[in-house]
Amino acid sequence: DGSVTIAANEAKDNVRYLYTLDKFFGPLANASPVMMEHIPSLMSMVYMIYCTSPYYNTSEHMTSLFLKITNQMINTCKTYLCEG
Repeated sequence: DGSVTIAANEAKDNVRYLYTLDKFFGPLANASPVMMEHIPSLMSMVYMIYCTSPYYNTSEHMTSLFLKITNQMINTCKTYLCEG
């Protein structure tokens, strides 16, 4: 019972922090490759998550998050090149 409660708390905490990034992924997906105006705010939010989240600040979680961000940036560039 205790481990289920811990896992549920971790999941709720992770969702709460990840929803703060949601406002960045829409503009990042629809931006041109010159998306630099979104990057500083996004990185500040990722840093805030790393510093304040009791669960999400592991290297595994952060690596996964940066991988998703990088993949989104690559997809945005691919889309831009295919449309041009």
